Amino acid sequence: MKKIISMAILASTLITSATYAAGETYPFRMDATGLYRLMTEGGDIGKHLAMGYIDGVADSIAEAKYMEDTGRGPAPLLPYACIPPEELTGQLFVEVFNYLRDNPEHRKYRIASLVVKKALAKSYPCK
Repeated sequence: MKKIISMAILASTLITSATYAAGETYPFRMDATGLYRLMTEGGDIGKHLAMGYIDGVADSIAEAKYMEDTGRGPAPLLPYACIPPEELTGQLFVEVFNYLRDNPEHRKYRIASLVVKKALAKSYPCK
Protein backbone atom coordinates (compact mmCIF):
# COMPACT_ATOMS: atom_id res chain seq x y z
CA MET A 1 0.00 0.00 0.00
CA LYS A 2 2.83 2.37 0.87
CA LYS A 3 4.42 1.74 -2.54
CA ILE A 4 1.14 2.53 -4.33
CA ILE A 5 0.79 5.80 -2.44
CA SER A 6 4.41 6.73 -3.23
CA MET A 7 3.89 5.99 -6.91
CA ALA A 8 0.68 8.02 -6.99
CA ILE A 9 2.47 10.97 -5.41
CA LEU A 10 5.35 10.67 -7.91
CA ALA A 11 2.94 10.48 -10.84
CA SER A 12 0.89 13.38 -9.53
CA THR A 13 4.00 15.49 -9.13
CA LEU A 14 5.17 14.71 -12.65
CA ILE A 15 1.79 15.49 -14.16
CA THR A 16 0.95 18.64 -12.25
CA SER A 17 4.35 20.31 -12.19
CA ALA A 18 4.19 23.11 -14.76
CA THR A 19 7.45 23.71 -16.55
CA TYR A 20 8.25 27.40 -16.89
CA ALA A 21 11.21 29.12 -18.46
CA ALA A 22 12.14 32.60 -17.29
CA GLY A 23 9.23 34.91 -18.04
CA GLU A 24 7.15 32.22 -19.76
CA THR A 25 3.39 32.43 -19.55
CA TYR A 26 2.40 28.98 -20.86
CA PRO A 27 2.12 26.37 -18.07
CA PHE A 28 2.59 23.08 -19.90
CA ARG A 29 1.39 20.28 -17.66
CA MET A 30 3.74 17.55 -18.82
CA ASP A 31 7.17 17.60 -20.38
CA ALA A 32 8.64 14.74 -22.38
CA THR A 33 11.07 13.82 -19.60
CA GLY A 34 8.19 13.49 -17.13
CA LEU A 35 6.22 11.35 -19.57
CA TYR A 36 9.20 9.07 -20.16
CA ARG A 37 9.79 8.78 -16.42
CA LEU A 38 6.16 7.75 -15.90
CA MET A 39 6.65 5.08 -18.56
CA THR A 40 9.92 3.76 -17.18
CA GLU A 41 9.91 4.48 -13.43
CA GLY A 42 6.25 4.87 -12.53
CA GLY A 43 5.34 1.21 -12.27
CA ASP A 44 1.84 0.14 -13.30
CA ILE A 45 0.28 3.37 -12.07
CA GLY A 46 2.74 5.47 -14.06
CA LYS A 47 2.16 3.41 -17.18
CA HIS A 48 -1.59 3.79 -16.86
CA LEU A 49 -1.28 7.54 -16.31
CA ALA A 50 0.96 7.75 -19.39
CA MET A 51 -1.61 5.76 -21.39
CA GLY A 52 -4.32 8.20 -20.33
CA TYR A 53 -2.15 11.14 -21.38
CA ILE A 54 -1.37 9.53 -24.75
CA ASP A 55 -5.06 8.74 -25.30
CA GLY A 56 -5.93 12.37 -24.63
CA VAL A 57 -3.37 13.57 -27.17
CA ALA A 58 -4.64 10.99 -29.69
CA ASP A 59 -8.18 12.33 -29.19
CA SER A 60 -6.98 15.90 -29.73
CA ILE A 61 -5.34 14.80 -33.01
CA ALA A 62 -8.59 13.19 -34.16
CA GLU A 63 -10.53 16.31 -33.18
CA ALA A 64 -8.14 18.62 -35.07
CA LYS A 65 -8.36 16.43 -38.17
CA TYR A 66 -12.16 16.39 -37.95
CA MET A 67 -12.28 20.17 -37.53
CA GLU A 68 -10.06 20.70 -40.57
CA ASP A 69 -11.87 18.10 -42.70
CA THR A 70 -15.24 19.71 -41.96
CA GLY A 71 -13.98 23.27 -42.49
CA ARG A 72 -14.38 24.21 -38.84
CA GLY A 73 -10.76 24.78 -37.96
CA PRO A 74 -7.29 25.54 -39.33
CA ALA A 75 -4.70 23.00 -40.36
CA PRO A 76 -2.30 22.02 -37.56
CA LEU A 77 1.37 22.86 -37.57
CA LEU A 78 2.38 19.22 -37.10
CA PRO A 79 1.46 16.28 -39.33
CA TYR A 80 -1.62 14.32 -38.46
CA ALA A 81 -1.67 10.77 -37.25
CA CYS A 82 -4.34 8.57 -38.75
CA ILE A 83 -4.86 6.07 -35.96
CA PRO A 84 -7.21 3.20 -36.80
CA PRO A 85 -10.27 3.25 -34.53
CA GLU A 86 -9.62 -0.33 -33.45
CA GLU A 87 -6.06 0.44 -32.29
CA LEU A 88 -5.67 -0.23 -28.57
CA THR A 89 -4.25 2.27 -26.09
CA GLY A 90 -1.54 -0.21 -25.15
CA GLN A 91 -0.21 -0.16 -28.71
CA LEU A 92 -0.18 3.65 -28.75
CA PHE A 93 1.84 3.50 -25.51
CA VAL A 94 4.34 1.12 -27.17
CA GLU A 95 4.74 3.41 -30.20
CA VAL A 96 5.35 6.51 -28.05
CA PHE A 97 7.65 4.62 -25.68
CA ASN A 98 9.73 3.26 -28.58
CA TYR A 99 9.94 6.74 -30.10
CA LEU A 100 11.18 8.26 -26.84
CA ARG A 101 13.55 5.35 -26.23
CA ASP A 102 15.01 5.58 -29.74
CA ASN A 103 15.17 9.39 -29.80
CA PRO A 104 16.50 10.43 -26.39
CA GLU A 105 17.09 13.98 -27.63
CA HIS A 106 13.29 14.37 -27.87
CA ARG A 107 12.94 13.72 -24.15
CA LYS A 108 14.17 17.28 -23.65
CA TYR A 109 10.98 18.71 -25.18
CA ARG A 110 9.12 20.82 -22.67
CA ILE A 111 5.76 19.97 -24.22
CA ALA A 112 5.11 16.23 -24.08
CA SER A 113 2.08 16.45 -26.36
CA LEU A 114 4.32 17.57 -29.25
CA VAL A 115 6.49 14.48 -28.85
CA VAL A 116 3.43 12.24 -28.61
CA LYS A 117 2.02 13.80 -31.80
CA LYS A 118 5.32 13.28 -33.64
CA ALA A 119 5.57 9.68 -32.46
CA LEU A 120 2.00 8.87 -33.47
CA ALA A 121 2.35 10.64 -36.84
CA LYS A 122 5.46 8.56 -37.54
CA SER A 123 3.74 5.31 -36.52
CA TYR A 124 0.36 6.08 -38.10
CA PRO A 125 0.95 8.33 -41.12
CA CYS A 126 -2.05 9.54 -43.06
CA LYS A 127 -2.25 8.31 -46.62
